[in-house]
Amino acid sequence: RLTAQRLLVDRRDLAAPPLLKELVLRGASALGRLHALWTLAGLDTLDADTKFAALDDADERVRAAAIRLSERGLDARQQIALLAKLGQAANDRSEMVRLQATLTASALRQPEALPLVARLATVNEDALFRIAALTGLQGRELEFVRLLLAPAPDRKSGGDHQRRLVTLAAQCVLEAGDTQRSAALLDTLDQVSGSAPWQRDALLE
Repeated sequence: RLTAQRLLVDRRDLAAPPLLKELVLRGASALGRLHALWTLAGLDTLDADTKFAALDDADERVRAAAIRLSERGLDARQQIALLAKLGQAANDRSEMVRLQATLTASALRQPEALPLVARLATVNEDALFRIAALTGLQGRELEFVRLLLAPAPDRKSGGDHQRRLVTLAAQCVLEAGDTQRSAALLDTLDQVSGSAPWQRDALLE
């Protein structure tokens, strides 16, 4: 499979993409569908419809790969549709899929992406989700901190995982070296000084 994938990409045979798309949509082998998906990406012929179809694949590896491959090549309307799909992926039974959804959502710049990242990062308490949430947030960590501190009915509040997440995001704000945003972080500390102790402690740490 790996050799076939490499040769198809190297040869860039125009007869291959239609067959590969058919394999992604109706192939009996999950690994075959996965390799077909990545081969289409290597040929620069992976269209949005095929990506979205693969998001609903029965195999977790295919679903996770489809999410990752959807980070590029979508227009603004399709990215909104992707966010809706990522919202569904937040409830996926596969941790692999939920982790990739967190990574991809953090890379999207739409305002709707940030609340989704906060939801994914707080509901899933593995440390990897904290790192995944911050991976694509460059320049938006302060907004993320404020979102994590805001009350939300669908998120746990005040657990060790969330405290660590707030602390890590606040550290990213400071390490960016932006004086104005660092001062705004201190303003946020002042705003939560009378709130739940965990919020103050997480920012102070």
